[in-house]
Formats: sequence, C-alpha cells, structure tokens
Amino acid sequence: MNNKKYDPEEKFDIDLDKAYSVSYLHYHGVKTRYLEDTNTLIFSRDDDGYNDYEDLDTIIYRNYNVNEIKDYIDFNFKKMLYDELELIYSGYPTEEQYRINLVNNIKNTKFENMKSVCSKLEYALSPYDLIRLANEYKKGNKNFNDKVEYLLTDLNFHSECSMLSLNESDELIEESKFNIRKNLEHYVLDKFITEYKFNKDSRGYLKVDSKELEDVSEYDCKYLQYEGYIEYCNNGYCLTDNYINELNKGEKKYKYVHWLKIDLNKKEPQCLKNLKEYYDTHECNIKFFYYNNSFTSKLVKLECDQKYEDLELDVNSMSNGSLIKLKSKPKNITAYRNDIDFLNKYSKEEGLVI
Repeated sequence: MNNKKYDPEEKFDIDLDKAYSVSYLHYHGVKTRYLEDTNTLIFSRDDDGYNDYEDLDTIIYRNYNVNEIKDYIDFNFKKMLYDELELIYSGYPTEEQYRINLVNNIKNTKFENMKSVCSKLEYALSPYDLIRLANEYKKGNKNFNDKVEYLLTDLNFHSECSMLSLNESDELIEESKFNIRKNLEHYVLDKFITEYKFNKDSRGYLKVDSKELEDVSEYDCKYLQYEGYIEYCNNGYCLTDNYINELNKGEKKYKYVHWLKIDLNKKEPQCLKNLKEYYDTHECNIKFFYYNNSFTSKLVKLECDQKYEDLELDVNSMSNGSLIKLKSKPKNITAYRNDIDFLNKYSKEEGLVI
C-alpha cells in the first residue's frame, strides 16, 4: 500500500509512514509531534511539566528520516540542553563543605597563613575548585588573586596559574567543565557498562532507585542521556543501541596500533573529518586521548589491520588535515570516553539544514 499524501501548497508528496516514524520521537530532552493536517513537525521539551503548546520550533516536514531529525535536534537545541545542565558544575553531591566554601575561606585567610589552606585541601584541587577560583579571580581583586596564585603554585598547578595570570580564566573554566564531564562519564557510565558486561541481555539497565545509582545525581544521568550514552526506560536507564554497538566493535583485536597526534591550533577539523572517513570505510577502532598538562594537541590511538606503510590515512604529509605519527605511546595521557560519538560530533561541519 502506497501510504502517501500530496501537499498542494508545497507541491510535494508526503511519505506518511516516514512522517509518523518521527512523530513522538523522544531524543536528548526534546520530543516531536507530526501534524498531518498542516504537514508540520513540532519540537517541544520532553518534560511533563511543560505544556505541549510551549513549542521550541516548528518545521515543514519533507520526508526527513529519524537520523536527520536527531541531527536537527543536536544542532539546534544542544546549547539549550547544556544550559539546563549547568547545575552539574556547582559541585558533586558528596563534595566536602570546605571546598564548596573555598572562595570565602581564601578571602578570610591572611596571605601568610595560606599554607593552612593548602594543607586542608590535601595539596590537590578538583575541576570544581578551579572553576570557583577562576570565576572569582576574574573580578580582579589583587589581594585575593595573589593568594590564589600562591595556592596554585604551592600545589604545583603551574599551568593553571599561568592561564589565570594571562587573563585566560574563561579558558580554564571551560577546560575544567570538560574534565568534569569526562569524570562523570567515567564514574557513572562504568556502572551501566559493568551491568551490561555481566548480562548483555540487560542492556546495562539500572533502576533509578537501585543501590548502584544511590550516589549518582539526576544531572549525571541527564548528561549521559543527552550525550547519547543511555536512555530512560522502565523507571531507570539502559545503554543506547548505538553505544552498545560501539562497545561491541571495540572488542575486536587488530594487527596494528598507531599513535597519532592532532595539532588543535591548526588542523583539528580536517583531521577529524579524515579520521571519520577512515572509520566509516575501514575496519578499525579509534580512541582519543589528551595530554594531562597540555591543551594544544589531541592524541589518537588507531587500531587497524593496515601497517603504517599501507595506511590509507593522511599521516606525516604536513598538509592541512595530516596527522602526526608518533614513534611510541606517549606518557601522561588520559582517555576520552565514548570516542566515536566524539568523532561524529566534532567532525560535523554543519547541522541539518531545513
């Protein structure tokens, strides 16, 4: 049966099967509704607390498939969703009170007594601490800023201290937020992965009130949901099919391992595009890493069945988009999570244009 309808105003044949396949789609905090009488697709918040008439956007439907609509949501509403998640940067629920009040504690401590603050912090700072310090440092109070520079220097946070003194507070804040998100992924996502590996039929399902999630905040799960790692189901969360596929793909063993470097200042967009094309056309596994003390380059671990001489990827050519081949695995690096989603997201040059 040919389930089509002609739209005389648009002079366009509507595929109703496709149209209703994207109606009532729940994705990244947004839900959709297709209205046949006007041939429109309406986007609204995926939240029972909002009225359906409080629409985020409306488009004329032209036979877009599910993946195209998901791309549209990612491109148009991602900032809105992250703005709503800003509370995850206010501090992890179990964070000790002394760190939450760190700014006031520094203000109330004389410069000559700052060693006591270092001691109470156990000579370590979290990304939350750095965000609080950087936000206050931006205000330009010399007395406070001198104490912060002493603190960072004494705790061996020299690069962070340099960023503040060079008026790069916003950059430090963004890097700290990025590290928070990575930490949340590692700590929370691993709970679902562990459950999945124990029983693959479960898809890593954990109930909201389960013992495993008792120390996890709702914002942790919301972040993972918006990023496409997990999805809400049966009063709990489970891994998405896409992420399960990536987990399974990563289990394959390959003959060769290549360590590559991306220069973030010059070549990142084209390098990521080249990597994405390689990943789509070759059997391989790609993992991203970053240097713990540098934000100027990104590392790639490429596992494949092609040796370096036969590698069908732009490496060491010095052209735009060329990756740099390293002789061995570098030291002092940390892995990103959800690598291929990272590759998909950052290799996009533009979103779906409607």
